[in-house]
Formats: sequence, structure tokens, C-alpha cells
Amino acid sequence: MANGGNGFDDLSMMDLFRMEAENHCATITDALLALENGKASPELLEALMRAAHSLKGAARIIDLTHAMHLAHAMEDVFVAAQEGRLAISEDHVDLLLKCVDVFGRIAEAGKAGDPPPDLLEEISNMVQDLRGILEEGSPG
Repeated sequence: MANGGNGFDDLSMMDLFRMEAENHCATITDALLALENGKASPELLEALMRAAHSLKGAARIIDLTHAMHLAHAMEDVFVAAQEGRLAISEDHVDLLLKCVDVFGRIAEAGKAGDPPPDLLEEISNMVQDLRGILEEGSPG
């Protein structure tokens, strides 16, 4: 049966991940910038959490463990903010935006196989930094 020419048949799983990452990272970036501009709301935090959760799932599907761990750590930060256990500061926003940038690099590195060791180390450090935010907490 023909697919009707939707164009998806020629896409690899990595291509699909890249498309998902681009979409969800744009959502996270926009929401973080709104948050930084004082427009915090339960809906904004929900959008952040859902986008990070979707990134985690997309990474899991194609077995990008390092990306999955990064998205999970981001999701944990957003959940903590939703639950009032954490007030996301300007420094937190800066780190989270850097995490978003790393997703673009993960997707690009995926074209060539495994990410380079320096990218894996950077991801590991970011996950640790995000976990540190949760340990500190900063109820707002």
C-alpha cells in the first residue's frame, strides 16, 4: 500500500529525533525566556515539563542514553518548580538554555555515530549541575 507521499519513509530514526529535538527545544527555549521575563505560570511550567519529557522519550526510542539522562534531569527541575520545591532563577535558566543547545549538538553528532568524548563529558557535567540545583532547592 502506498504511503501517499508523506516523505517520512526516507527519514532515519536519527532524522526523526532531530525533528523532535528541534521542536521541543524551541518550546523549552521560548518558555524559559518567558519565565526569565517574569511570566511564570503553571501552564508555562507544564509546557516545560512536557517538552523535556518528550525529549526524554525521543532519546529513549533511539537509545541515546546520554540525551535521555539530560532530558530527565531537565524534567526533574521543571517538576520541582511545578511542585513549588524550586524557584527557577536566572542562573538556572542560563544552564537550562545551555542544555537545549547541547541537544542540537547531540543530534548533529548522531549523524556520525557516537558523540565525541568531550560532548559526553559536557552532558555528564550538566546532568550533575541540574541534580545540584535540585539538592540545593530554592523554594520561592
